[in-house]
Amino acid sequence: MKRLIMLLIISTGLYSNSSFLLKEIYNDENIKYISNNNPFDSRTLSGKNNLIVYADPDKKRDTEKLIDKLIQINVPESKLGKIFIINLAATWLPNIIINSKIKSKQESNPEIIFVKDYQKVLVKEWKLKDDEVNIMLLDENLKILFLKKGNIKDKDISAVIKIAK
Repeated sequence: MKRLIMLLIISTGLYSNSSFLLKEIYNDENIKYISNNNPFDSRTLSGKNNLIVYADPDKKRDTEKLIDKLIQINVPESKLGKIFIINLAATWLPNIIINSKIKSKQESNPEIIFVKDYQKVLVKEWKLKDDEVNIMLLDENLKILFLKKGNIKDKDISAVIKIAK
């Protein structure tokens, strides 16, 4: 079943680049963890599969459904990391309001790592779609297994959840 899903993903062009490897990002002051305000380090993602959501805060309706599904995944954190990255530069809302909302989400969902991107670092470096929701599933070597940029539908969420399990 997983092979069939992977063939469908490949045939629909959901991969973003020819190398299929995620570019390392670290020591950039423009992208930080919510929990401790330290710079984000993508190298910490290696060693286990990771489901990453990169989203515009204005796409709250899409991301709420996604966060709910992420919480429901019954996969141990040691096998599947769940990272939610907020594109703060994609909205007119003040960062202080967004930070407050995200911090409460982090406290109520400690199994999800929340990160804030102040300057669209990952839009540029990972070639993600700006002002949208992007979903990525990475293997333990940071190889992209699934990538959907923008216009996220329920079927996309279901597909990535099935692969992640």
